[in-house]
Amino acid sequence: MRPHPSTPCLLLLMALTALTMSACAPETPARPALVVLAAASLGDVLPPMAQAYQAQTGQPVTFSFAATSRLAAQARAGAQADLFFSANDAWMRHLDEEDLLLEGTRIDLLSNRLVVIARATDSGPHALSALSERRLALAAESAPAGRYARQSLKSLGLWEQVSAQVVSAEHVRAALEWVAREEAAHAIVYLSDARHDARVKVVHTLPETSHDPIVYAAGVLRASAHPEQARAFLAFCDQPAQRRAFRDAGFGQPQADVLPGSGLPKPPRVRHWAVIWRSLWVGALCAL
Repeated sequence: MRPHPSTPCLLLLMALTALTMSACAPETPARPALVVLAAASLGDVLPPMAQAYQAQTGQPVTFSFAATSRLAAQARAGAQADLFFSANDAWMRHLDEEDLLLEGTRIDLLSNRLVVIARATDSGPHALSALSERRLALAAESAPAGRYARQSLKSLGLWEQVSAQVVSAEHVRAALEWVAREEAAHAIVYLSDARHDARVKVVHTLPETSHDPIVYAAGVLRASAHPEQARAFLAFCDQPAQRRAFRDAGFGQPQADVLPGSGLPKPPRVRHWAVIWRSLWVGALCAL
């Protein structure tokens, strides 16, 4: 049987109607990116986590990496940011005391170790007593790594001998870079920094008892325009899979028994699993 003469026209009309409706359908608006202020020493490990988080939830995350002291000053000045990852517990306490963190969001996330590094091809000498013989790069005293390094050198009775050779970098990554570029013979940096750069090698690990505990704390800033999304990303970073990634990058877990420098018991950790699942569920719905 031959098709009705109007059938091709009807099919064409239906196709044009469907095309028009799809073109007019509203697009899902792009999510605004979370802005994270993070210590320079987290520059290798946080971006891959953010990529994994965006793949799961659709939520983009951007970072501003710098010395903790500089980032804290930005937060105090009202920077438009959502989260703060600090390499020093004291800076986070200052922000908390000034009511710049959302209540209940601050967690102690990580710990680290201080190490002495040299260029991978440098044959020495590398004894601690030899640090006074050649240029020694430290992060600036205002940066947590610089303060810890100076505490350690003084505790070990080495500061008087090495201080004339000390050159100060803006932050710990810059101190490492000076050694890698042969602008300094040694530097004191975090283990996590040294582990990620094949141009340098660890020649000493400094005793943890020679300096204040190294605690990386994180929290949601009160100025955040997206507090729930910020909470969800912070909770994601505290999941077991992410903790394994931190450990593989050279970080440890902070001591859970006392607050650094206070001797007071820490409050129990709060894991926001409900926030995590809600974020994943919303992300899945938006992807439909």
